Amino acid sequence: MRMRNMSLKTRMALAVSSLFVVFTTTLVCFAVSYYEREYKKTISRQQYALVSSLANSVDDKLEILLNALEAGSPKISLDDITNADSAQRFLDNRFTLTSLFDNGLFIISRDGRLIAESPYLPNRRGKDISFRDFYKKTVAAGRPQISEPYLSTHNPDQPAIMLTVPIFDRQGKMLAILGGSINLMGKNILQGLTPFNIGATGYIYLCDSNRNLIVHPDKSRIMKPGTPPGVNMMFDRAIAGFEGSGETVNSSGVTVLASFKHLRTTDWILAANYPVAEAYAPLHKAVYYFVSAITVGVLAVLLLAWLLMKRLTEPLLAFTRHVESLPEKAGAQKQIAVDSSDEIGTLAKAFNAMLCELERRQEALRESEERYKAVFQNSHTVMMLLDPETAEIVDVNTAACRFYGHAKDELTRMRVTEINTLPPSEVFAEMNLARREERNCFSFRHRLADGSIRDVEVHGGPVRVKGKLLLFSVIHDITARKEAEDAFNASHTLLEKTLASLNEAVFIVETKTREIQDCNITALKMFGYERDQLIGARTSCLHVTEENSEWFGSEMLKSYERKGYFEVLFQMKRADGTVFPSEHFVTPIYDSDGNITSNVCVVRDITERKRAEDESRRLNELLEQRVGERTAELEASNKELEAFCYSVSHDLRTPLRGIDGFCSIVRQDYADKLDKPGREYLERIGSAAVRMGQLIDDLLNLSMVTRSQLTYDMVDLSHLARDIAQEFLLLEPDRRVEFEIADGVMAKADRRLIRSALENMLHNAWKFSSREQCTRIEFGVDTSEGDHIYYVRDNGVGFDMIYAHKLFRPFQRLHGMTEFVGTGVGLASVQRIVARHGGRVWVEAEPGKGATFFFTLAN
Repeated sequence: MRMRNMSLKTRMALAVSSLFVVFTTTLVCFAVSYYEREYKKTISRQQYALVSSLANSVDDKLEILLNALEAGSPKISLDDITNADSAQRFLDNRFTLTSLFDNGLFIISRDGRLIAESPYLPNRRGKDISFRDFYKKTVAAGRPQISEPYLSTHNPDQPAIMLTVPIFDRQGKMLAILGGSINLMGKNILQGLTPFNIGATGYIYLCDSNRNLIVHPDKSRIMKPGTPPGVNMMFDRAIAGFEGSGETVNSSGVTVLASFKHLRTTDWILAANYPVAEAYAPLHKAVYYFVSAITVGVLAVLLLAWLLMKRLTEPLLAFTRHVESLPEKAGAQKQIAVDSSDEIGTLAKAFNAMLCELERRQEALRESEERYKAVFQNSHTVMMLLDPETAEIVDVNTAACRFYGHAKDELTRMRVTEINTLPPSEVFAEMNLARREERNCFSFRHRLADGSIRDVEVHGGPVRVKGKLLLFSVIHDITARKEAEDAFNASHTLLEKTLASLNEAVFIVETKTREIQDCNITALKMFGYERDQLIGARTSCLHVTEENSEWFGSEMLKSYERKGYFEVLFQMKRADGTVFPSEHFVTPIYDSDGNITSNVCVVRDITERKRAEDESRRLNELLEQRVGERTAELEASNKELEAFCYSVSHDLRTPLRGIDGFCSIVRQDYADKLDKPGREYLERIGSAAVRMGQLIDDLLNLSMVTRSQLTYDMVDLSHLARDIAQEFLLLEPDRRVEFEIADGVMAKADRRLIRSALENMLHNAWKFSSREQCTRIEFGVDTSEGDHIYYVRDNGVGFDMIYAHKLFRPFQRLHGMTEFVGTGVGLASVQRIVARHGGRVWVEAEPGKGATFFFTLAN
């Protein structure tokens, strides 16, 4: 039931009762909290005191054990250490130590071997126990030690601890170690902890710094790891050095009150666990009784307060009943009768006066509302009332229905976020600005019923209607204005970007006054001015002299009359006074009457162009001079080369002809006088002379390739290849050779040189495929990659591609003269011919699988 629907009596009773309940509850909570806190502190202190007392007791007992060992160690003689039987008798006679150490007494040598033990066990003397930690620590420290738990071999597989003291000679040298062991499963001084319980389920346990349990009520857990790290936070803190009490969760998942105390004689920790449920049970029981008593008292107070409020508020309730029946009354019946002079009587008089004033104001309000409705509904401007809290459209006029295309009942069921294209969060943010009157004019995009989007301008502010704060919004459609503004801004931005990107300076100059109205950034950089220095200044500041400026203006107007524009090369002046050449292109701007109002002047700095023209002119003159000199030198060189070639041909051929002639005479006249080797030598001399003549011819041809003038024609390479193939077939008609020559292979080249190149490549294929039973030679062109790549392919002997780089060098051969004849100049000639045609030549081959020569020619 809502509070406002309750009677004043009930509310007053509830108010008084609530205050009492809150006060009492707060007092109870503080009391319980204090009692609970003090009780927990007391339990913690008592438990820690108990653990501390037990820890001191354990320390005392351990010290007694160590003292007993230390008292017995000086009685051991050197003979006891060196004689095992003597050591055994010594240990057997130590009745006090034997009663203290239930797991045996031991004498251990300096090197870690067992000398004697009591009780005696056979076959154990001399046993190496140097691996034990208690031995290592005693030797390293040279003082008494208490070991960590270990598995005993004296009582096999029984957990035990060892107390050791070193035995020294008179010079302080350690001779041996006396040790006493305690069986953790037996009855000893430490087992006094296990029967000690805390409450019904609490218990005491002892562990070392490695979490291994030494004493525990559950003996199966002795010498096993206790709580792993991260499970019991208080135990982790105790391992790190903490001493004290606190609540934690043990390894069984039970919340316990834990207390920890470190022993002073060793790094062991004595701990107590007391389940919280048992430890705090008396506290919870006391709190239950206390709260129950308080609850009964509060209920009694509530009843008493309700009866008292009923009696005190009876006159006020009568006044309330009259106010509730006011809508059924009229005129004088609305007035309340005043029959008392107390506060309620004063309230009744004020109420009657208020009724009269309220009726007068209601009449004025009705008249104001009628006027507002007439203005709101009949206005041709779109108007809305909005709820800024929910964004609901409370009311709209007829113009809004026409604009949005919705009926009035549809609009008043919508939210303004449904017609505004902004995200709802942004719409609410804008409405908050209007509600706080921080802004009253907004630009939005609204969605109409047909799905179209319109740009609107909203003027809004807060108004109160029937006590509720609303936003009154007047909406104007500005779509056409927005489109015009966007188009203008886009055009203006495009113009600014275009002018800024130009490398030419652009000025807008008023025609009559010659004042600069605007310019781009290039103009500022070119002339070295700031923008505020140029805008409004006359153009004469940019000219070398005033006369130049006047001439420029008059010639510009004359050119307008003849051509409609003005173009000129002119000297201009920068802000620092430097002069530079420039190119001007000026066009006029007309008004609506056709009069020239201003000019657009585009200025290009042509300093670099002038410098380049001068440099180009100088270089051309120098180039012409050098070309003449190089041409003369080349002509002289070619003449000298021709004379040299002629001399080489003439001078080398004369002795070769003599050698060949004398060889013929010897063969004819002395053939019967020469033995077989002599005739073979003579044949070799003749063959060498012939090869030398052929080599001379090839060298001359190679030199002619380099020096001859090229004459380009469209050459049918297919036709040339067929002619060359026919010549080869006529020379050796008995060979089985299959030529495959592609049709229509054309190229622009020097006919004589390209024939020589083809002839050399085809002859190369003819020669190196001569050992095949059926020779196959191909010529064609590949245009798959856009370029024309010509090729000659054979199925001859081929070669290893690692030697391919040698093929196009003069006199380089990959086969001996006894295999295939030749001078090694043909492919060098091919390479030079292709290079002179602006192309390149290469080869692909594999031993025993033939070779393919590729070449290209310039386009």
